[in-house]
Amino acid sequence: MAQILWFENYRHEDAPVLGGKNASLGTMLGAGMPVPPGFAVSADCYRKALADGGLAGQIDARVAAVDPRDPGSVAVAGERARALPEGLRRRYALQAYVGAELRDVYAATALVIGRSGAGTVNECCQLGLPALYVPLPGTSGDEQTANARLVEATGGAVVFPQVSLTPGGLVEAVGRLLGDPAALAKMGERARSLAVPDAADRIVRLLFEVVGANRP
Repeated sequence: MAQILWFENYRHEDAPVLGGKNASLGTMLGAGMPVPPGFAVSADCYRKALADGGLAGQIDARVAAVDPRDPGSVAVAGERARALPEGLRRRYALQAYVGAELRDVYAATALVIGRSGAGTVNECCQLGLPALYVPLPGTSGDEQTANARLVEATGGAVVFPQVSLTPGGLVEAVGRLLGDPAALAKMGERARSLAVPDAADRIVRLLFEVVGANRP
C-alpha cells in the first residue's frame, strides 16, 4: 500500500493502516457526501518519518518515563515532547496560541508566512506587512486562494500553493525575500494600498441605506 492515500481512492480494506478518522472521511466521500479534498498518511509512513528524523527513540524514552498514576508526569512529558530541539530554540518561538500580544508579534515581523484567511490578509494589508501566503485547500469557494491572489496581483504578497510546497522551495523563497529588504518594504507598501481603514463605517452606512430603502 502507498504511504499516502487520497481520500477519493480509499477502500474499505485500507482502514486498519489509516485509522478511524481517515477511514470515515474516505467512506463519506465515497458515499457522495461533501468532503474537502485531502489525503491520509499511513501509520507506516508516520513511523518512518519518526525514524528518519531520529525522533522515535526520543519519544519512546519520554513515554517510558511517564508514571500513569501521576497526572503531573504526563503533563511534564507533554511539554517536553512539544519543545523544540536544542539547536532550534534560539531561532524559533513555539506558541500554542497568540492572544493580545499579537500586536507585538506583528510589530517585530519582517515577513508573514501563513494561511490567507480574510482576517489574516486584512491585518497584513492594514499594517503594510509583506506576506508569503499558503492558501488552505478545500475552503468554501477556495476563498483563501482568492484572498491571496488579490494581494499578489498588487505586488504585496507571494502565493505558494500547498500542492507545490516543499521544504526546499519554501526555504529558497523565504531566503530570497528576506535577502532584499528594499523589495520587501515595497511589497508592504503595495499590500497597504488594498487596506480600507474605514471598512466598518462603510458597512454600517450601507446597512442603514438598505434598511432605509426598505421602510414602507
